Amino acid sequence: MTDAANRIDFSALPNLDALRRNILTYTVPFSGFQDNELRHQGSGVLFQIADAHFVLTAYHVVEPTKNKYKIPMFVGAGPLDSPGISLVGRRIMVLEDAHDLAVIELSPDASREVAKTHRFLNIVQCEFSPSYHPLQPFMVLGYPLAQSQLDLENKCLSVQPFAYVTGHYPGGTRKIPDEVYQQRLHLLFDYSDGLYDDQGNTVPLPAPKGISGGGVWRIARPNLPPGEWAPDDFKLVAIEHCLLPDTRALVGTRLEYALALLRKHHPELEPAFSLSLPGLG
Repeated sequence: MTDAANRIDFSALPNLDALRRNILTYTVPFSGFQDNELRHQGSGVLFQIADAHFVLTAYHVVEPTKNKYKIPMFVGAGPLDSPGISLVGRRIMVLEDAHDLAVIELSPDASREVAKTHRFLNIVQCEFSPSYHPLQPFMVLGYPLAQSQLDLENKCLSVQPFAYVTGHYPGGTRKIPDEVYQQRLHLLFDYSDGLYDDQGNTVPLPAPKGISGGGVWRIARPNLPPGEWAPDDFKLVAIEHCLLPDTRALVGTRLEYALALLRKHHPELEPAFSLSLPGLG
C-alpha cells in the first residue's frame, strides 16, 4: 500500500464515496460483440470543449472496432434498454505505440443521449503538472472485467465500477522497458494489494483488465487529512492503459497527449483551448 492510501481512515469513507460518485458521472464502460456475445471491453472518460463532445480512452480498448474484424462496439451510456451508443461511423483519432490513446468524436445527437445519464468533463477540470508531491493521492476509476456479468435471460451486460485510491509507484523504473514507460509520456501509480475490509482483513484487488481507458484523477492535496477531502476537488491527469505485473505499477498516459491529439485533428477548437488554458502549449 502506498503512503497516500495508507493514511486513509475509515472515518473518511463518506468523503471518498462522494468523490467516487462524482468522478463516476464522467466515466463510461465500453462493450463489444464477440462470437455473438456482448462483452466488456474497457473504460473511458467523457470530455467536452466548446460545443464538441468526445470520449477519451486507450487505443487498445477500441482497436477491435478498427482492425480487420471490425467488431461492433458501444459506449455504455444513454438509455438503459440498449447496449449504449454505437461506435459505428464515429470518428476515432488514435496515437498508438507507447501513447496508447484514442479520442472518439460524438455527434450532437449521441452526446445528448449520453448526457441523460452522465456528464462531460471540461478542460478546467483537467491538470497538466509535470510532477507531483510524493504524498499526492490519486484515484483510479474504471470498470474491471472481473466485475462484469452477462445476463443471458435479459440480454444485457452488467458492469460494476471500481475506484482505487493510490499514490506514486514507489519502486524504481530502470528495469521497465522504454516501450512501456517513458517519463515524459507517462505517470506511474501503485497497484499493490492494499485494501482492507471493516475487520482489517486484506481484500485482493480485482484484476485491472477492463479499467484500461479510465481516468487517473488527482484528488485533494498532499498532507490534507482524508476527512477534509472535498467531493469536488479532483482533476483528470492521465488515461490508464496497462498494469506491469512484475512491479504492480499502473501506467497512465499524461492527459496533455490526448488533448494534443484532439487539437491536431480539430484546429477549429484552438481558440476554445487557448481561452480556457492560455498556458497550454
